Amino acid sequence: MRNRYGRAVVTLVFAFCVVSFIGCSSNPPGQTASTVAEDPAVKWEGKLVKLAGKGTIEHDKVYIVRGGKRLWILTPEWVLKNGYRFEDVRELPQGELERIPPGNPIQ
Repeated sequence: MRNRYGRAVVTLVFAFCVVSFIGCSSNPPGQTASTVAEDPAVKWEGKLVKLAGKGTIEHDKVYIVRGGKRLWILTPEWVLKNGYRFEDVRELPQGELERIPPGNPIQ
């Protein structure tokens, strides 16, 4: 018995493979998937981040990455009011955090 959808399925699979191979993507112009993955501002967009380690005031600052910038969150209440938890904060090495340009602090 022949499957009447067989040809459509083969066509869709072929189209998917071609698009995957050619690299049809939603990356910003001039950026490949690898450059986007390497950009910490893109990687951490929408996430809470801080400098890894302890010892200075800089290690206590929590930021949210928005619009490609790290915005220092001035009050702990902002974190909770905006649906985040302190467990969501990711610690980044200094070099990676510094590659995210600073923006204006938020309250």
